[in-house]
Amino acid sequence: MNRLTVLLAALCMSVMSLVAQQTAQIRQLMDSIFVVEPTEDNYYDAACLYALMGRSEQALNAFDKALSLGYRDFQHIAVDTDLDAIRELPRFTEILNKYRKLEVQSKFDLLKGADTDMK
Repeated sequence: MNRLTVLLAALCMSVMSLVAQQTAQIRQLMDSIFVVEPTEDNYYDAACLYALMGRSEQALNAFDKALSLGYRDFQHIAVDTDLDAIRELPRFTEILNKYRKLEVQSKFDLLKGADTDMK
């Protein structure tokens, strides 16, 4: 190996080590945020972050949690490029469809209740 190849290999190893350290630090930060303020917005942000980091399982878990806590900005979800890494996964579609159905059912129940009140 020539000197340049050795230097490039060392540089790559250093970058990979930094990324691994930062990934661990990011996960610790997200976990501490959830302890202090476990809101739907924080879980949605975590889903985006994990998706961008290539951590699909964690992204999907956080996405599911965000929606279970009440995140319902479906228009934003549809165009949020941060979620592109998980958007085509079957579980993403399952989660999204589950909460869209709940949202429609909730609106239907409200309308049905309003109709009953008017009688």
